[in-house]
Amino acid sequence: MISSGDVRVNWSLVSKSGATLKAGDVVSVSGMGRLKSLQSAQLLTQA
Repeated sequence: MISSGDVRVNWSLVSKSGATLKAGDVVSVSGMGRLKSLQSAQLLTQA
């Protein structure tokens, strides 16, 4: 999803996995919807 350009954080395109999220960040995935983070986290890819 990240490599195909489907993921945005705070409306900015995410091009690499491992992006760190802060509390209150909005993550959107094309065709899937949006979510708001409640605490810090890190975006990971599945193997």
